[in-house]
Amino acid sequence: MTKDPLNTKQRIFVNEYIVDFNATQAAIRAGYAEKTAHVTGPRLLANVRVAPEIDKAIAKRENRVTVTQDDVIRELAMIAFADMDDYVIWGPRGIILKSEEERGTGRLVSKVSQTATGQMHLELHSKTKALEMLGKHLGMYTDRHEVVSEAGITINLVEAKPPAKEEDNG
Repeated sequence: MTKDPLNTKQRIFVNEYIVDFNATQAAIRAGYAEKTAHVTGPRLLANVRVAPEIDKAIAKRENRVTVTQDDVIRELAMIAFADMDDYVIWGPRGIILKSEEERGTGRLVSKVSQTATGQMHLELHSKTKALEMLGKHLGMYTDRHEVVSEAGITINLVEAKPPAKEEDNG
């Protein structure tokens, strides 16, 4: 049996981190001091023993549930760029649902209801939320955090985003 490269708190941190990918909260749930968790969490993410264990845990979960980041991005893109005209026919009899020719398009619908008078109401999942999530994934937004030190000094932290990759046209 191989020795675990992590101590108990680090192992708990790895397991907690992959729950919500919030390093500060994972550090707190792993038993690190709440007061310094905002420093401890990111430090653990950069730790040469912890980082590969996080990668392994993510890969193991992806294999277990067979869901990848690509799957999530594809689903968000489908919602973000959905067009109601692709799913319904508008007419004098109200809304008529088109047959589901492409597998999975029905999952874009968040709500279908009918009133007592027979009027149909169809609602797709939030395009705005899906676009926001895709924009964050693509690094289009910058998260800003303000920290006030005990000495009263305000520090503005900006989360660094990697620059968008440019295509090589040469």
